[in-house]
Order: sequence, then structure tokens, then C-alpha cells
Amino acid sequence: MKLENCGKWLNSLEGQGEKIEIQAKWCRTSEAYITAPALVAELNKQRNAKLARSWRAALMTILCCDWAIANGVTLYDGDGLVVDWNNFDGSVTDLQAFHGGRRVDAGFCFIATAEGLCTVSVAEGTSHRVLVNPLLLTTEAGFRHGDTLDLAYHEVSHLWEQHHGEAFCSIEGKLRQSVRRWMTERQMLAGMAT
Repeated sequence: MKLENCGKWLNSLEGQGEKIEIQAKWCRTSEAYITAPALVAELNKQRNAKLARSWRAALMTILCCDWAIANGVTLYDGDGLVVDWNNFDGSVTDLQAFHGGRRVDAGFCFIATAEGLCTVSVAEGTSHRVLVNPLLLTTEAGFRHGDTLDLAYHEVSHLWEQHHGEAFCSIEGKLRQSVRRWMTERQMLAGMAT
């Protein structure tokens, strides 16, 4: 959902007396309620727009690496399935990734103490969602592309392995290694900054 459409939807909820439940770290209790206008204001902050762009750039770059493609990721551009990477001259952020036949979406979550979240969907017709929490990343850690990149590797790894453990660490390591064979971390961070 585009940000402006999200704002309209949230404002329509506010008009109906609805409240949107989120958990926020800085609240005195474990759960907080936020009104639709407050959530729209949070999402419209320039730092969150930058975070959304850099988050998507990190995810798509990781999903374009050789290991990910060899292990179930397919990528599409405006013309269809990307198969000839030697002649691909577009931006990876313009691509749409699929894992196991389901679209992979990037977005935000607002869950207390969670920096990120990967929801691997099993329901028919739904997408996988790889989410970042802007409330924690922009208040405590500041906006650091390197930290966001580390979190992206972690959350993308959950597409293959839901539970933390040896298998999960192996997948995360393979993703990092595959991306490093393709580009330096400096190049990847520069791509996230644009």
C-alpha cells in the first residue's frame, strides 16, 4: 500500500472511532494505543521515508545474490522474469522478488523490542513480509545503513529457516558470502544511501 493510500485508510479508521494498536518501546506499559493521525505522522517523517528506501534496497540486493537465486528466489522486472543478468541494466530496487512462488514485500512493523520481523506466509495468495521497526531503529541506534544491512541479512535468512540455530546461521553466512562475491559492502551501503 502506498504511503498516501495508507494515510487515507488510517484516517478513515479514525473517523469511525477505531484505534490502531501498536507496541512502542518508550511507553510505560508494554502496549500502547496510537491514533491514526499519529501513526500517519510517524510514517511521514523524512527519516522513515529514507529508512523505507534503504530497507528495500538492502533486501532486494540480498535477494539478487547468486545463492538466493539458486535457492528459490525469482526476480521480475517490468518485462517479466529476469534471466539474463548480463544484459540487465535496471536497478535492483525496481525488481519484485518471489520466494517459493510468493511475493516478498518490504515494510514496517511496530512491535516493542523487535528491530525486524520476517513473516513467511503459508496462506494461499498471501506474500512473505520482511519488516523493519522504524521506532527502534530511528530512536535508539540512529539511522545507520550498516546496522540496517545487518538486520536485513538476518530477516532475509528467515525466508529459508524460521528458527534460530545452526541452520539459520549457515544460511545467513551463505547470503553474506554470496553478496560479497558480487559487490563490496561499501558498494552495497552506497546503494542503500541513494
